Amino acid sequence: MDMNIKYRKMSPSVVKSLVSLLVCLALLKAANLLFYGSSEDGPRDQARVLRCSQPWHIFPTRAYGVDKDSPRYKLNLSIGVNQLNKYLYSREQLAAPNLAAGSLYIEDVFLAIKSTHNNHWSRIQLLLETWVPMAKTSVYILTDGDDPSLAANFGNGSRYVNTKCGASHKDKDLMCKLQVMYDLYMSKIEQYKWFCSVDDDTYINIPNFVKMLREYDHDKDWYIGKPSLNHIYSVKEYQKKRISYWFATGGAALCISRALAKRMMPLCGNGEFIKRGEAINNPDDTAIGYVCNYLLGVPLTSIPEMHSHLEPMWQIDPLDYHKQISISWGEVVASKVIIIPNRLLIRDEIPQFPVSIDPTRAYTFHCHLFPKSDSCRKIQDRLGALPDA
Repeated sequence: MDMNIKYRKMSPSVVKSLVSLLVCLALLKAANLLFYGSSEDGPRDQARVLRCSQPWHIFPTRAYGVDKDSPRYKLNLSIGVNQLNKYLYSREQLAAPNLAAGSLYIEDVFLAIKSTHNNHWSRIQLLLETWVPMAKTSVYILTDGDDPSLAANFGNGSRYVNTKCGASHKDKDLMCKLQVMYDLYMSKIEQYKWFCSVDDDTYINIPNFVKMLREYDHDKDWYIGKPSLNHIYSVKEYQKKRISYWFATGGAALCISRALAKRMMPLCGNGEFIKRGEAINNPDDTAIGYVCNYLLGVPLTSIPEMHSHLEPMWQIDPLDYHKQISISWGEVVASKVIIIPNRLLIRDEIPQFPVSIDPTRAYTFHCHLFPKSDSCRKIQDRLGALPDA
């Protein structure tokens, strides 16, 4: 059959767009293979690795059970795998289902939200409308400017704290806020059993958060959170000796037991925390890991249900939303011209607000978890009623 097929020459701009798209797809595929593994990997037993509900990070189930023969899991570090055993625990390693002494309530938790004045309307307002009302008496806002309307919700100088630190993302300003946060907790340490910190672009499922903390004894040393890296962090101490340790990211929330916070006092109190950050030339979250994990030798307990914006939210199974402790949102920069929104992928059968008015998906997530709550009702009063599934 004679077929007359005509081909149109593509313009350079179209070719460039197609190439960018192919590069984007290749990068996403490579990331998926790196962190999720290929179908050829076969089953992995618990002595090797634990796959989380969304497979972006790899967390050992036994201190640091790594398949040393696999190139993807080899550690190019100066210390051996056996030496890492004391640095990382996962919750599945704990035999007892409940290790906490006595009951724990949200009122027993000091929960600090780190923010900056420019984020009050764009970020803090969302938190105030969703999870903060469930933990309001425990929440402290640590920021860098005065905000009378926001302070009215928390009490200026009590739970709304203008740290007087700089508003930049530079190490000295971040460490300044951390120092104020730690000193504030230590001044109230008899009131709170846990010292927790979270970024202002994170949603916390308060019931699950408290349930998780009940598994651990606040009178023992616990450093709890989730690493932002799938490998141990390496940095030079005082620009000389290279050291390695694990640290939890505040983007997923992190918690320190009262017992450990007390042990940290000589290293972190009265301005000493800033010096610890200067020692490694790294700020807040990494400095906390440096003190807890490296200097004090307390393992980081990794919680798979805690998530930061550094992992792809769309890989969390909607059927597991109710199990999660924290989620976040942001963007994935795939190339110079392609930016992918990093947010939950809400199924059609779940009642949801349009993306145009709920770009983070936090409002939809909150009302999915707590559809009968006053906060969800107020959200619908402002954004419009949720459609039926």
